[in-house]
Amino acid sequence: MTTTRSEQGTDTVTTRIVDYYNGRERAWAKAASIASMRLLLSRLRHRAGPSTGTNLGGAMRIVAEMLSDGERGSVVRLMCDQGERYMRNYYDDAWVEQTLKLDLAPYTRALEDSLSTGRWNEPAATAVPAARKA
Repeated sequence: MTTTRSEQGTDTVTTRIVDYYNGRERAWAKAASIASMRLLLSRLRHRAGPSTGTNLGGAMRIVAEMLSDGERGSVVRLMCDQGERYMRNYYDDAWVEQTLKLDLAPYTRALEDSLSTGRWNEPAATAVPAARKA
């Protein structure tokens, strides 16, 4: 994990994802991981933790790249953890906005769009909009 300083002055954790299919390594934002774990809950009614969100989101991104490149293959992902212990933090909108200063909406839209189209469009911003800050 790499810690970087955001414009708002809070630490944002970025996870490195290694794609062994084509040897690429890429960054995956914490907002994307949280949005991905919530997508799993909304679509499959299964609570997962942020590491599973990272895993799911990364797999979706790899599938989108494979489709874009006209490649065929399999993508395997593991469910790392259950999400019950994250109900008071990562599944709590107020906690995510106030503590992490993250806006999940851009990644939620990107993930939903990816499920519909098979394409991945990286969101531009993930900080909580100024009007919503406490």
